[in-house]
Amino acid sequence: MMMKKVTIVVMLIGITMMSYAQETSKSNGLPTKNTNIYLGLQANQLIKELFNLSGSGTAANNPYLISLGINKASSGWGANIGIGITVNQFENDDDTDFRKTISKSFNFLVGLEKKWTIGNRLGASVGMDALFVKRKSETESEFSGNGFTSSTKTTTNSIGWGIGPRVALNFSITDRIILGTESTYYFRSTKSDNTFKQEDNNGFNEESESTFTSQSFNLNSPVVLFLIYKF
Repeated sequence: MMMKKVTIVVMLIGITMMSYAQETSKSNGLPTKNTNIYLGLQANQLIKELFNLSGSGTAANNPYLISLGINKASSGWGANIGIGITVNQFENDDDTDFRKTISKSFNFLVGLEKKWTIGNRLGASVGMDALFVKRKSETESEFSGNGFTSSTKTTTNSIGWGIGPRVALNFSITDRIILGTESTYYFRSTKSDNTFKQEDNNGFNEESESTFTSQSFNLNSPVVLFLIYKF
């Protein structure tokens, strides 16, 4: 149900932003561009491959792989969204032990911001974002040896929200192509539900459930790089 609500919100924001972007004003009978659209893609790995950079640098800790913003051309005020979907799977299998972990996460943010230019190619922006995150992780393990078998399954479902400021710095490579980075300071609150099940061929069976919440302030330094196309 929550995912449906988020999907509807994303669709409404997208429709509103596209409609807003099509507004034009006329001066001397000629159409004047009223808004700018910015479509960004997190590009740390791409830039690393292109320039053959070593892996010793600080890893980018930003789950929002795609960003979309629309801003007034005159004032720089606008709205932005960020979306990131991640799926990871790990397996370990030998003669007696098998272990498999699947983790999925959906991250979404929406915010308001103000953009302005610093020089011919430099620009900056300041904004405030609201965050939503949903994660699920499942780990299954099996053991078999000497006539004994056992299996365990651990499942964690997490849902969270957050809010905080964001500061960005952009460099215009061309009139349309921009390289950007950002720093954020988000407050996050997360609730997680855990279930654990274990059984073996001797008749042992155990199940348990637990719930915990966590809050944190996270300062992310400007190590993430976005390749942005300006429409």
